[in-house]
Amino acid sequence: MSESDDDSFNYDSDEYDVDIIEEVEEKTFFSTLISQYDRQNGYISLSLKQCYFIYLDTLDTLKDVLNCSRDKTSVLLRQYNYQTSRLMDDYFNIGQEALLKQYFLQATNTLIQYNNVINECQICHVEEEDLYSLNCQHHVCKSCYITYIIHNIQHQGSSNKGLITCPTYKCSAILLESDIKTLLGEENIKNYEKYQEFVTKAYIQSQNTSMKYCAQPKACTQILYVFDLSKLQNSKVVTCNSCHYSFCFHCHRETHEPVNCQQLQKW
Repeated sequence: MSESDDDSFNYDSDEYDVDIIEEVEEKTFFSTLISQYDRQNGYISLSLKQCYFIYLDTLDTLKDVLNCSRDKTSVLLRQYNYQTSRLMDDYFNIGQEALLKQYFLQATNTLIQYNNVINECQICHVEEEDLYSLNCQHHVCKSCYITYIIHNIQHQGSSNKGLITCPTYKCSAILLESDIKTLLGEENIKNYEKYQEFVTKAYIQSQNTSMKYCAQPKACTQILYVFDLSKLQNSKVVTCNSCHYSFCFHCHRETHEPVNCQQLQKW
């Protein structure tokens, strides 16, 4: 069973509908989620959907500093391999305009739609009236865009941190999440949900000092999030709230106290 088999993004759910995911801040969500017991332990078990809220809060904190949209902040953070300090260093050194221009993000609306203007799609070379382009000005019809996006989601996805570029050859202009949602439409909502799963999983992998999948051998899908690392100074053992499996958070193996991780490795 894969990590997402029981934990897919479901926008038909009242608890996780699209408007909530787009608008709610993690601090509000997280404060209602966490119990006093969790605070004492310094960690909590989360679903993939719940980790998405943690990711949103990271974006909201950054976007206020960078003074740009959540979508563009998401692209920048992934381009910098989730290294916030390096991103902020470049922001203060070269400025917002140069930083955004470097990744074709300088315009207010990166996806431009051309209605009733007959032009040739640069992918299928058919003359169309419904064309789109990013700041790179490469004109692509909606049908080619949808085919290209779905192919990326199904065959590349998390391998590129969920970043999808313009479909023309060697163009590095990047589609924002809102662009992907607009182009896919309601009829391709399952592919959009899969895209969000990739983005969330890439974020989890980048936070390996504070977020790790449950180590239960029978593929529990929960993620253990250590929000207070100081609580794990004496013991690295964590217990999943879902399957109740205990393991060492540091080495991701079954509990081995009083032997430390280095000693276990030698065995």
